[in-house]
Amino acid sequence: MSMIRVENLSRSWGAFSLKSVSLAVDVGEYFVILGPCGCGKTLLLESMAGIHDPAAGRIMLNGDDVTRLAPERRGFGFVYQEQCIFPHLTVRQNIAYGLRYQKRSKSNVRKRVEEMVRLLEIASIADRADPTGLSGGESQKVALARALAVEPKVLLLDEPFGALDYTSREQVIDTLKHINRSLGVTVLHVTHEYNEAAALADRIAVMKDGAIVQVGPVQELFWRPNSQFVAQFLGVKNVLRGRCVASADNTSEVVIGELRFRVPGRQALGDVCLCIRPEDIVLSRDPIEGNNSFACTVRELADVGLSVRATLDADGLPFVATLGRQSLSQLDLMPGERVFLRAAPTSLHVFACSEELPIANEH
Repeated sequence: MSMIRVENLSRSWGAFSLKSVSLAVDVGEYFVILGPCGCGKTLLLESMAGIHDPAAGRIMLNGDDVTRLAPERRGFGFVYQEQCIFPHLTVRQNIAYGLRYQKRSKSNVRKRVEEMVRLLEIASIADRADPTGLSGGESQKVALARALAVEPKVLLLDEPFGALDYTSREQVIDTLKHINRSLGVTVLHVTHEYNEAAALADRIAVMKDGAIVQVGPVQELFWRPNSQFVAQFLGVKNVLRGRCVASADNTSEVVIGELRFRVPGRQALGDVCLCIRPEDIVLSRDPIEGNNSFACTVRELADVGLSVRATLDADGLPFVATLGRQSLSQLDLMPGERVFLRAAPTSLHVFACSEELPIANEH
């Protein structure tokens, strides 16, 4: 059952517009809207919250049309990137802020505040009279407690980790998972960070230029993108143009330059894009048996924190592989050396090419 249904929502802001956006979010789902800065994520979220009136379309909440309802009557809790903690109120008063408009008794307000303090595990800061000294993670937890205190039907999150350091971000991610799983709160979260989406989402909608371009479960979007834009935005470093020259039964052959790839499924003949996630490329000092195994030259090794990114050249085609540090140590690779790469057929994905974007690793 859909908790939220957006139907053909349109609205213009100057030269920018939301273009007939439609999506559905299930009850209890953690749904992430993912896209680059300026694609319309926040405008869509604020339209759903009632901050902006759409020019066309409607917003359904639990089966009811709320398109023209005032924001406070929609049943949404909203948390922005900037936590907006009221500096003149104590932590407990911040959490209770929305409850004062629900005409609850003082005892009920106190009980609800304490429930939120326990849920967000913020007892150590609950007695702070001056919240301006809270850390980013602490402030975000207080903002979440305030939004959840009023028992919203849906929790809306606008880039909630943008101002947090790594440790605070990990803590708040764990908190949001707990809130979603334990309370069954439906969450709609917008971000431009695909790692953030992968860590939290049940499903993801990718936005581009005011429109939804793909919706699906995390695994589907990350390993089966439907376009060059989605593939590259979700971190697929290897997107190559080629031609499908043979297709029969449950396998096809794609030719890219001098290389021939076996891919699963019966693909349409003609121009295609083939994508391989960098995590799915295997490197070896020795030839690797099986399809899609090629000799290549190591062009560059780049430290990217917990892993190493290897840039490779196979008969003039560029590839990027992500290696763990242990794997790199065992291979003892250096730029300029010859190695062998393999991409298992099941790790390959093919989609129709478009001309709207260049391939990021075309030289």
